[in-house]
Amino acid sequence: MLEALPALAGDLVLVGNETNMGVIPLGELSRRYCDEVGLLHLALAARCDRVVLMVAGLPQLLKGPPIAPTAAAGAVDMAHPTGVGCEHASTLPDTGALVRSACRRQAAD
Repeated sequence: MLEALPALAGDLVLVGNETNMGVIPLGELSRRYCDEVGLLHLALAARCDRVVLMVAGLPQLLKGPPIAPTAAAGAVDMAHPTGVGCEHASTLPDTGALVRSACRRQAAD
């Protein structure tokens, strides 16, 4: 897979599960799986122009150019939420993929 990536034409979106940010599995096989997937993610990230970690539906840019906000109504810059009940939308450049989430935070008293 890693060797094939540079030869692929066009934009490519890869999706994976982050397996090493929680409880360490007790079983040896499960630990090895988590380690191997983590190494694959590391190698893929090194070869990618942009890396985005999604947390609770919000994109966290780890590598690459900023994610531009869309022109859709209610769209805001993902790095600067406007507050309670706001909606965030962003289009990933070149792919047109829409990332959208809604803020459900409680108002501060």
